[in-house]
Amino acid sequence: MQNTKLLESIWKGDIFAANSRKCQEVTRLLGLILPLRTVPLSAKSGVSRSCIVSEHIELLPEIHLGDVLAEELCADVPFGAMIVIFKEHGWMESSSQANVSFELGLLIGDTLLNLIKDCVFPIQCEPEVLLVMVNSYCRLIESPEFQKQKVCCQSFREGVFLSLKEYWDGQPQYNLADHKRKDDKSRVSRHMKHMGSHVGKQLFGQKSINLTKLHSNVFNGNDWKKSISEAVMGEIHRDTVRVNNYYD
Repeated sequence: MQNTKLLESIWKGDIFAANSRKCQEVTRLLGLILPLRTVPLSAKSGVSRSCIVSEHIELLPEIHLGDVLAEELCADVPFGAMIVIFKEHGWMESSSQANVSFELGLLIGDTLLNLIKDCVFPIQCEPEVLLVMVNSYCRLIESPEFQKQKVCCQSFREGVFLSLKEYWDGQPQYNLADHKRKDDKSRVSRHMKHMGSHVGKQLFGQKSINLTKLHSNVFNGNDWKKSISEAVMGEIHRDTVRVNNYYD
């Protein structure tokens, strides 16, 4: 996302409160999946597709998105909230199960990448971290409890993988200069291509974490980052610990 274009769109009035049926449904489902406070908006310009970003991103030096939204749109933007920006494609935009599920997957993919860019995980574990997190959220969507929400698993996965593919292809939706991990780009890109060829399958030895259990003990965004980091890294190193314990 080019932040100056987003700022210009806000000033032009092209960013406004989200009120379509699809936006409302995706926002509702996000609330069931992520223990994060969200502010849903719609955009006629300024973004290439629907995305989710922190209210604290800078649109200009020392000018943060949350402050601009509060001033220009009189929006209630809690500190630490995530801003969900839906790309408007027209009044007759589909709110079908597949369309909603795909948009949901895109936003979850963006959220996982935001964790990576926030340096929550060690650089050297990044490929494994992404694989475990993707497995975990796909398993959550496939669970009997969540299938009551009628999310299309295949469309959800396709949305997640498109988000990751855009990221490693360096498309404008993300700023690789801010990522500070260029040395690992080719190595991780190979993992992402491998993931993309296995859409609909569990990867990396089916390693995953129990998100339902994790979320039940989370009360805010910082708790979530810490909890998911500990759980994912614990899962990645689980086999190593077992081997070490065996030889001890």
